[in-house]
Amino acid sequence: MAVGRPAPWKAGAGKDGAAASFVLRRFSDARVERVPTQEDIARVKERFPDAVVQVLCSPGERLSDHDQDVGSYRYGIINLGAPTREELFARYAQVERMLPFRFGSPSAP
Repeated sequence: MAVGRPAPWKAGAGKDGAAASFVLRRFSDARVERVPTQEDIARVKERFPDAVVQVLCSPGERLSDHDQDVGSYRYGIINLGAPTREELFARYAQVERMLPFRFGSPSAP
């Protein structure tokens, strides 16, 4: 693509039948109390080796301290693949449970 040629891509040729980027978000501001550790993320990668987890905040910050989408506050992104759409959503639910984010009042010290 960068050199002006079409990318060699064929629908259905990948190893996963479904893939998505899931944005973790809240619809009200909050102070970040806890984010997943590298060990937490490593456990996700052990269970789902191709998963990509991005943590977009740090403890002590307010979600509103970061650039955000209108009406919501993003705090993480999970990229996953799976054989089927149903399995993709099941994997997402598992990964979300494995990532211990915790939030408190936005005005808390």
